[in-house]
Amino acid sequence: LGVRRGVPVLRVAPDSPAQRAGLRAARADRDSVTLGDVIVSIGGQAVDTSEDLLRVLRSYRPGQEVELAVVSGEDVRTVRV
Repeated sequence: LGVRRGVPVLRVAPDSPAQRAGLRAARADRDSVTLGDVIVSIGGQAVDTSEDLLRVLRSYRPGQEVELAVVSGEDVRTVRV
């Protein structure tokens, strides 16, 4: 897959901050799975597992904007959600 750490984005809700930020979810069809974006940090804190993701997110208030670093294809980009 090319990505050795991080948490894959599995779903992006319609009209959500994640969708507006351009996050892309993994896609599956009958014959293949296409990896979408992979979250590698939140607010500068590394995220390697889903447990890391939840631990870091708990430090934010609901509705508070956060900065994510995501691997998107071959690139790493920063988005605010």
